[in-house]
Amino acid sequence: MRKFTTSAFVFLTCMTLLSTTEGKLPAQQLRCQCVKTYSGKPINPKLIQKVQMIPAGAQCKNMEIIATLKNGQTCLNPRDEWVKNIIKSCLNREAKGEHLCRNQPQVRGVWEM
Repeated sequence: MRKFTTSAFVFLTCMTLLSTTEGKLPAQQLRCQCVKTYSGKPINPKLIQKVQMIPAGAQCKNMEIIATLKNGQTCLNPRDEWVKNIIKSCLNREAKGEHLCRNQPQVRGVWEM
């Protein structure tokens, strides 16, 4: 009987410890999302579905611009003039109330094209 009680106690303790880890949010990534940035010929804005701007901070010293295209994601060089124009365009359209580049308030710096 004592062996059964000890086994039951160990089992319940393990289950309690395992259940407390369930449902916790994953830790935020503390690294840059963009290892390499695209700096070539300007991408046609019609091919861009969404633009995400991640400001420099503790996780990464660089500002990161991630464009979602129809065929995947690409990191853009924020110093390129055509990338600056895309960001300005999104901010201007948002200020005018147009919804072509809609800002997603729940996610910092994301616009859908």
